[in-house]
Amino acid sequence: MNRWRRFVPPIFIDWFRSLFPRETGWRYLPDGWQVGDEVQADGWSAETVLETYREKWPLFVRAVSGPGPLGVAHESSCERRDDMLSHNVVMSFGYVLGLAAQSKPRMSLLDWGGGTGHYYLFAQALFPSLELDYHCKDVASLARFGTALFPEAHFYDTSECLQRSYDLVMASASLLYARDWRALITELAGATGRYLYIANTPMVQHVPSFPFVQRHYATEYVGWCLNAKEVRQAAEKSDLVLVREFVYGYRPIIRGAPEQPAYHGFLFERRHSI
Repeated sequence: MNRWRRFVPPIFIDWFRSLFPRETGWRYLPDGWQVGDEVQADGWSAETVLETYREKWPLFVRAVSGPGPLGVAHESSCERRDDMLSHNVVMSFGYVLGLAAQSKPRMSLLDWGGGTGHYYLFAQALFPSLELDYHCKDVASLARFGTALFPEAHFYDTSECLQRSYDLVMASASLLYARDWRALITELAGATGRYLYIANTPMVQHVPSFPFVQRHYATEYVGWCLNAKEVRQAAEKSDLVLVREFVYGYRPIIRGAPEQPAYHGFLFERRHSI
C-alpha cells in the first residue's frame, strides 16, 4: 500500500478514504441512551484510561515540543507528528485561542472534558507568550493526574468550575458524553464571558441525535452522535450566535446507525459581546 501511495495524488487518496471510512467498532443504540449489562459502566473513570494516559504522557510531551508540526493524536501512540486529522484539530484550536486572546497578555480557558491537560500544552506550543489561566474539568482520576502534572493550573471533577466566567469555554470531544447535552450547552454558555467552542464532535445532518456505544482504552462509553442543527438551536437558546463552523476530516463508522457521522465543530459568541 505504501508503494502505490507514492504515485497517487493526495486528492484521490482522500476520495478513496471517503468511500471507505475507517472502522471504529462503535455501534448504534436503537433503544436510546442506556447502560446495560453489555456496556461497562466505568467509562472514562476506568483505571485503563488513566494507565494509558500516564504511560503515553512522556511521548506526548516530546511530540508537542519543538518547531515541528502538531499533527499529534494523544489518543494514539503519539509517535507521529504528521497526522493530518490531528493537525486540523490542533490548528483549529489555535485559531479559536488566538481569536479569544486578541492581543491580551492573559486570558482564561475552561477545558470541559480536557483529560489531563493536553490542550494546555498545545496552547503553550502555539502561543508561548500568552499567559493562560487554564481550568480543566474531567473525571476524578484524570483530574488528580492533571493536578500533579500542572500544579499551576486548575483541575476539577465536579461542576464547581462553572461558578465563574472564562474568556473561552471549550468542549472538545466531550459534549457527546453528557446524557443531557442540551442542558450542558446551557451551563457552558453561562460560564463564558464571550466564546464557546464545541469541537471535534460526531455530527449528522439529516436524522435526529442518537446514542451509540464506543469502545476505547479497554472500556466502553455511551455517547451521542449529535444533529448539527439541534446543537446550533441549543446554543441559540442560550443567547449565542455562530461565529465559525469547523470540519476536521474524521468520518467514523457506527454500526447500524441511521446516518454515518462526520466530526464537526462550532465556535459561538455571546450575543451581548458582539
